[in-house]
Amino acid sequence: SIKATGHNLGLMLLAFSEQSASRDQLQSDISCLNAILKISLDPEFCRDSSALAEGCFELLFRLLSNGRIGERFLNAAENVCSSFFVTLLRQNIACTSQLPDQDNVDQRHVMTCYLNQRAWLLKSISFEFHLVHSFNKPGILDAADVQYLGIALLADADADENEFAIWKVFEQLDINIGQDDQIDSVPAIWGVNLDQFKQYANQQKDGTFTWNIPKMYQVLSRAPQSMAARDKPAQLEKIAQEALNHNSRVSLMSALDRAYDAWAELIRCILGNKIIQYNAINNQLLLRLLDCILARLSSSVTGSSWGRVSNIISQVALNIMFFFRHSLGEDDPVQMTITACRTILEGMVNAILMQKDVRNPRANLYSCLSNYLHYCKFKIPNV
Repeated sequence: SIKATGHNLGLMLLAFSEQSASRDQLQSDISCLNAILKISLDPEFCRDSSALAEGCFELLFRLLSNGRIGERFLNAAENVCSSFFVTLLRQNIACTSQLPDQDNVDQRHVMTCYLNQRAWLLKSISFEFHLVHSFNKPGILDAADVQYLGIALLADADADENEFAIWKVFEQLDINIGQDDQIDSVPAIWGVNLDQFKQYANQQKDGTFTWNIPKMYQVLSRAPQSMAARDKPAQLEKIAQEALNHNSRVSLMSALDRAYDAWAELIRCILGNKIIQYNAINNQLLLRLLDCILARLSSSVTGSSWGRVSNIISQVALNIMFFFRHSLGEDDPVQMTITACRTILEGMVNAILMQKDVRNPRANLYSCLSNYLHYCKFKIPNV
């Protein structure tokens, strides 16, 4: 609704003036936006109100990327807290690194909320880099912010790679979705075709789907062949639980896709826009990421269900290797040791061999290998 032209009730509730920016009441104690900004800065907000935090962070990104009021919103957010979105990311990583230890909490639902929160924050930070590059707006991100993200290193800073946001987010994205249940592999139950209960996100009815559990339960409970089933209520409960588990896995995988995509977008935005000078880029972190991405593509991120994720992170591997190759034309090129070159080559070969089910990741990895061979051919000889 905030994209609607003319008088916009959503923007008015958030205290944006339709007449002029000078009439904005963004800092007013009674404005909705001021309340959202303040509750978002609560250090435990992401954990204690996970669904609300997800919705708030999406709204903040929508406001930031809105052409009419994006700059006015960013000024208001920075007035409340400098480095606003990087601060939110710090707090998010700190308080969502562990899932709540409660028996009555669906861990996958909580994990889905955490991943969506992080995706919106990473997209917002990427957009800030976009503003710096495209609209020449310095001062949005300071040196400490860039240092915390990990892509660039300050000359006088003590760096611990394990504390960099780019690395910590990548570590926390290594999630086990879980195995399929029996209901995902059987075509029918009690003579009832299960295809009628599948809900697809597109008209072609392909890709992932969710189960329509109420309809499934109602039809199966009245199926003629179910009359002879032993302990029918228990079997219906088991079927419904398996269908619910499937839907939870689909939601979690979608959130994981979005989080990986936002993480990859931030890396592409920084490396592609040349916002940071070559000699300030943290090449050691990029090399470590490249090695771990290839390892993940060789082990856990394989199979058709992981097709989108494998495509995203194989693109990141290609971006990093292209950056290494392109650095050969700079005054301070990236230097990889012979051992590192051998490790990366082995990782690429293993990843290519394991990515059998989806075409695009293999294409990205072959391009990555081509850039690697060019880099090794023309790089300065070293140990």
